[in-house]
Amino acid sequence: MTTRKQIVICGDSYSYKDGIYGAQVYGKWPPTLTWVDLLMERHDVTYYSFNGHSNVQIEQQIPEDHNWDHLICSLGPVFRVEGNIDIDDSRVYANNMATGLRISKLPRCYLWSSFPEYRDLDWINYIPLRPHNEYFLRRDFPELYAQNHFKFTGCHLTEKGNRLLHAKICHDLNL
Repeated sequence: MTTRKQIVICGDSYSYKDGIYGAQVYGKWPPTLTWVDLLMERHDVTYYSFNGHSNVQIEQQIPEDHNWDHLICSLGPVFRVEGNIDIDDSRVYANNMATGLRISKLPRCYLWSSFPEYRDLDWINYIPLRPHNEYFLRRDFPELYAQNHFKFTGCHLTEKGNRLLHAKICHDLNL
């Protein structure tokens, strides 16, 4: 049996296990099983994630004491702004990227995102989970999405997507 680890999770709605967001706003799929829930079965997890947060807000979620075995952070879209502040896209992009890079340098940090803008960066784990991810399914299969063809169980992922993400994180962190 593995030792229970102290895990802190921060991020946007891809790490927010209890929220109403995305497809759930329309009452289609209540959160039932997420990769966060699966981690909680074997580890002591504290999470601060919240839907709609920019990378700047995600950085503010992170406890200052760094008292964790692992920090797992999902980054948001690179053009997301905090609050209702209007900033030109190039400044928003630069600020979110700089913030993400800063987060990546924290001790024992596992940084990941499904957003394609991160795909070629070496300081983040790009994990698209394309066939199980609401972001891609809504974009690539709008008719099927509109017909409730896909069942999401939380964090914008299908049950299989949540299980795959959990397995990937556990493998990468040797959990």
